[in-house]
Amino acid sequence: NHDNTLAAIRAHEPKMILITYPFVLEMVERLREEGSLDRNIPIVYVPTDYGEDYYFTHALAGAATMSFSPSPQWTAKAVSNGISPDKLLTTGMPTNPSVNVVLTSEQVSALRVKYGISSGIPAIFLGGGSGGLGRFDQMVQSLVQEFRHQPIQIVIATGGRKESHDKAVAATRGVPSNVQV
Repeated sequence: NHDNTLAAIRAHEPKMILITYPFVLEMVERLREEGSLDRNIPIVYVPTDYGEDYYFTHALAGAATMSFSPSPQWTAKAVSNGISPDKLLTTGMPTNPSVNVVLTSEQVSALRVKYGISSGIPAIFLGGGSGGLGRFDQMVQSLVQEFRHQPIQIVIATGGRKESHDKAVAATRGVPSNVQV
């Protein structure tokens, strides 16, 4: 919340604020606008999504002193939305080197067997941060509608929260036979 964010910033007296979560960036920008936060503290935005919609490439990127762009397309969209190119640095998506693992075809086959994923049928992965994703019902129904004439597989990562798992299970009840979850 607004007050907790301001209290955390003031407690740490940062020389720079690095933000990866869009809603925190929005809160920090509001704090600056109302004068609660020093405008001289640089705000760096590192998007962790390739999404190029207006909210991410205009409103958020404009609020930051500098934005690291996940792709040239994201940068181009931000510039077309009025963000100054000198506030953008195209770096690619930041990743932890430990997740950049190349698997052998045997390892991929073993994982398919372990998780019941068929080869030759498109598989769609839904995943989010440690809390998983929220609106599984809408996402699953949208995918079912979009791919209603072909078989698909939906793999859902729910993070560590039982509530997310239960929502995902509920969202998949009653899906048509061409959809494997």
